[in-house]
Amino acid sequence: MLAGEQDTTCPAWQSQKLASALRDAGYHVDLVRLRGADHYAPIFHEVRNGQFQAVTNDPAGQRAVKVVLDAIATRQHTSSEQ
Repeated sequence: MLAGEQDTTCPAWQSQKLASALRDAGYHVDLVRLRGADHYAPIFHEVRNGQFQAVTNDPAGQRAVKVVLDAIATRQHTSSEQ
């Protein structure tokens, strides 16, 4: 799971609460809190002048993509070993 620390749409505490509930239910959950990220940073967009605009230099978004790709790679590696 990814949570932007500056997210006012879905605050990071909500993601933490969900991650805890999923763990309590027996799921393996990794929660990564993205420093400086708001709700839109992980998809490389932000609101400018009332419109969604692509952000080309977005460290929080780049970190989000890396976390997702690493999780996919780990899952594929684990699946191939079974």
